[in-house]
Amino acid sequence: ASPRAGIALMQGARTLAAFFGRDYAVPDDVVQIALPALRHRVILTAEAEVEGHRVDDLLTNLIRSVEVPRL
Repeated sequence: ASPRAGIALMQGARTLAAFFGRDYAVPDDVVQIALPALRHRVILTAEAEVEGHRVDDLLTNLIRSVEVPRL
């Protein structure tokens, strides 16, 4: 993913926070928006595609492997 992915995560988290009536984003907002913000920014190698990997599955595993800070 490119640096724009980080920008998309930040903007998405802020938007999600506003949707829920907050003027600040929390770590769970980032987790919730990560898959939609990143799925089209990740390109699998030909080898990964042949092996049957899917972008959503790989990103979901990655997101789950990162410990979310608690406030």
